[in-house]
Amino acid sequence: MLKQHILSSIKALKVALRAGGAALGEVVSWFSPRTGIWIRYNSIKLADFLDTTVTWTENALASGIQKLGAPPDVAKEIAKFLVSLL
Repeated sequence: MLKQHILSSIKALKVALRAGGAALGEVVSWFSPRTGIWIRYNSIKLADFLDTTVTWTENALASGIQKLGAPPDVAKEIAKFLVSLL
């Protein structure tokens, strides 16, 4: 249950970064002006990075599952399923 909330939070953060990076940067700047400015100008890059971490996780899991003897396509599907549970 907690893992699903975390994943939902990350998805919401990515949407916020893509759609309203400037506004999110403004809110963050209340707590840390320098960080808020960075987010304002790099929100898309940060959202893209968050997308790639899911891919890295899937690839790492798939590789490990293949080492257990699963075919590549099966390993990839299992990895996708496991990441979706996080």
